[in-house]
Amino acid sequence: FVFSLLDTTPEHTPDSLAPSSSHSNLSDVASAIDNSPGGYLVELLDEQIKLKNGLSAAPHFRRNLGQAQALIRVHGPYTRYIGTSVFSRSPIARDCTKEVSIEEIADSLQAAQGCVGDAQPEGPAKEDLAMFQHLWHVAVSILDAISRTGDLDLEILGWGVFGMCAGHVVHDLRHEEEAFLLLKKRLHVALRAMPSLDAPIRKKEVNLANISGASITSLTKANREIHVCANLLLQQFRREDYERIQWYYGISIASRWIQHLGLDREG
Repeated sequence: FVFSLLDTTPEHTPDSLAPSSSHSNLSDVASAIDNSPGGYLVELLDEQIKLKNGLSAAPHFRRNLGQAQALIRVHGPYTRYIGTSVFSRSPIARDCTKEVSIEEIADSLQAAQGCVGDAQPEGPAKEDLAMFQHLWHVAVSILDAISRTGDLDLEILGWGVFGMCAGHVVHDLRHEEEAFLLLKKRLHVALRAMPSLDAPIRKKEVNLANISGASITSLTKANREIHVCANLLLQQFRREDYERIQWYYGISIASRWIQHLGLDREG
């Protein structure tokens, strides 16, 4: 990855930031999907994105993500012309038989994000940029809608928010940076206190039947801390219109969340 030294925590990649399972209440999430809050989410997303092609929002996101990966496989990694904000396909033909790497996707999306809003010369690269920007807009709609409904398991929501923190660009205002980093640290500590089956860095077996009263109290406090910190951070992201989050991180988290909720199932 190529990240600004000030902004991110590269060791925490989005794929490692949302446990595929947790002990919190995933059974409730599974039953909720079958009992139609997912349907409510789909309607909410469709209303926000106002699709014209008849696809529901989450499958539409998946299709756009696949198109973006295909573009990067053929024309990436995308860059900017040196000293400009002109978006450019790779000048060197890529071996299309090789799978596109995470680094190529992240670099291409970062280049696109840095060029949005600036005039671009007519051509294929400009069209590609518009496609990447649309993918980001759909991802933001998904992130915002899912985070507002409460349908996600709290721990999964927390790791997703922490993932967005890892890709969040902090500006030079010291008081803003300190407040943000404090919330991020509190969230991380609380998440690590939870007995996830495969949480990042920490992987250990937990027998919930043998948890003591003190441990239950500790988990209750951790749950409360996750709820408070995650929601405060989400409020900040919304105030900023998600503009300070690097696209790769936000798109990856959106992908994981719709996967957890089964929203990308056709029909």
